[in-house]
Amino acid sequence: MFETLLATAAYVLLISTVVGIHELGHYLAARALGIQPVEFSIGFGRLLFSWTDARSCRWSFRAIPMGGYVKFLGDGDAASSTSVDVAPDQRRRTLAGAGPGARAAVAFAGPFANLVLTFVVLTGLYSGIGRLYTPTVVEGVLPGSAAEAAGFRQGDRIVAIGGVAIARFEDMQALVVARAGMPTSVEILRGGAPIILTATPAATQVEDNFGRRREIGRIGLKGGTPVFERVPVTSAFSHGLGDMIFLARQIGQILRETVVGERPVDQLAGPARIAEAAGDAMRSGWPNLLFFVAFFSINLGLMNLLPIPIMDGGLIALCGVEALRGRPLGERAQRVLTATGLAMVGCLMLVVVVNDVRYLFSRI
Repeated sequence: MFETLLATAAYVLLISTVVGIHELGHYLAARALGIQPVEFSIGFGRLLFSWTDARSCRWSFRAIPMGGYVKFLGDGDAASSTSVDVAPDQRRRTLAGAGPGARAAVAFAGPFANLVLTFVVLTGLYSGIGRLYTPTVVEGVLPGSAAEAAGFRQGDRIVAIGGVAIARFEDMQALVVARAGMPTSVEILRGGAPIILTATPAATQVEDNFGRRREIGRIGLKGGTPVFERVPVTSAFSHGLGDMIFLARQIGQILRETVVGERPVDQLAGPARIAEAAGDAMRSGWPNLLFFVAFFSINLGLMNLLPIPIMDGGLIALCGVEALRGRPLGERAQRVLTATGLAMVGCLMLVVVVNDVRYLFSRI
């Protein structure tokens, strides 16, 4: 029971934070461009509570924590896919009355806010408590491994791999995984004396953190306990940006593989598995929870940039088409695209819910 409550609390906290920042991006961009928001909502469905600010925008929390929206003056629905009549002098304050450039900017501001959140969280983690790394001292040698055959011993300090100097155990792993079956020189310090060993990483099939199977090289060394390394603020900025770009590339690769059919859709996680992962992160400490927030935020931002009608990427694409044509698409075409987008998102939601149900039943 406690595990379920913890996972639920972590999920609600995660969605409220990441979706809230996403929608805040839309809200602030609209305000800056003179477009009037009339409702800012976290969640869908039945209204739990709300308040109206001095600018006549209602801030709402709703019962289903699976997203959020900003509704603007003149919008007929939460997705801004339809419009209602407004007074002529108010037309310029509606999203529909803004030019394609302004509408594209409002749409892009949500995903951009998620990227900013990821960068800020990672940079804050690295500058506040440090960057987690494992020293290069060998904690253990796996029996029958390439490392044992090469003559490694507990307590050896690895200095370089294939002539490349390393300062972290993770650096060694990154070099070894790309050298499966290739004899590799390893410079170590043993009792203060430099020694060069030669090891041939064994080719091993693994599944990475993103669910992809690939062949990597493994040498059979165990690292010690990871520690936090305090880094200067300037270095924290560069590490935060670098890790954000790395995550973006990995997520982009996953999206591409899923779209072209190289990755099975049963690997897509829904609310149940996201909640479980958030609960695990919360149990393992707030640094891990913050990193999970950063990962989920960039994931949400990039997903929303997919060119699917009713999603931010689809709205940006439609604004681009309108700018090129010099006029918006006809009402019928827009209705067809909206219906198509709703169907695609509905199918996606059905897939992840079915995946979650199968996952939950597999654990009974």
